[in-house]
Amino acid sequence: MRLRPLSRALTTASSETALESDPRSVSADSLIRRLSGRYFLVLLAVAVLVVADQAIVQPLLVHMNSYAPAINLAGRQRMLSQRLAKSALALEVSADEASRERYREELRTTLAQWSAAHSALRRGDSQLGLPKLDSAQFNNAWTELEPHFAAMFTAGIELAEMKENSASRDTAHTVSIIVDHEAAFLPVMERIVLLLQKDADQQVARLRVVAISIAATIIALLLGLGWHVVRPANRAIRGQVDRLESQVASRTRQLSLANDSLRHEIFEQQEAESKNRTLAAQLAHAARISTMGQFTAAHFTVVGKIDFARILVLEHGCLETEEVLVFL
Repeated sequence: MRLRPLSRALTTASSETALESDPRSVSADSLIRRLSGRYFLVLLAVAVLVVADQAIVQPLLVHMNSYAPAINLAGRQRMLSQRLAKSALALEVSADEASRERYREELRTTLAQWSAAHSALRRGDSQLGLPKLDSAQFNNAWTELEPHFAAMFTAGIELAEMKENSASRDTAHTVSIIVDHEAAFLPVMERIVLLLQKDADQQVARLRVVAISIAATIIALLLGLGWHVVRPANRAIRGQVDRLESQVASRTRQLSLANDSLRHEIFEQQEAESKNRTLAAQLAHAARISTMGQFTAAHFTVVGKIDFARILVLEHGCLETEEVLVFL
């Protein structure tokens, strides 16, 4: 009967603890929502940076990939112009017709490759992956190069189609045109190659700046994520753990006190039950003794009456039963 008030007290204490924890739960939910919003914003920013990488960096990489074949082809133009001049000179000094025809065929092949590469560099070629070089410096260089290219190309065509019986004077003049313009063609073509390399270096530098900017932004976002999301979350978790440990310690103390109280009440109840059993045994023993005394008294009374009857019989002789009962 004494355990019920204690259980009510424990229930009341639990209810009070739950009521006290409700404001903390509301505060924790608010913190979780706030941190979730920040985390979502950081993820959204990272997704935007990934899209920016695909939209900015990848086109720059594709554009840079076109510089390698352009630089290679521009350098090849110098080699083809030198081959054109060499073939023209070899054709001029050749004595036999077989050698002359072989150099004419070499001139035709070189002119075809040279003019195709010149057109691709000048106007761009999607099949070769060459962009159109459109800037003030490139336009000036192409404008300066164009007369030399046209003169060499025209002279090369004339030399390749020249008849066998043509005068050596005409051949020498055509060859001199090729050689003279080839000397002016090479520096301009060299400048175009340098312009391509410079433009490629600028694209690499721009790509490096964009990549570094994106990487720095991502690092800043991660630092912001750690400072504004992870750090408050750790602080909140640490606070929750501390509160839980405090509540556990408080509940442990309460349970320990309740356990001691229960143990004390059980001991008192056992002691009371022991006393009750002892008292009941004493009462039973007293009852037995009282009953035995009554039986003994009754026995002695009966025995005394029988002895008295015997004395009467001895004194008066034979008496009737009714007379004996009257005396008893």
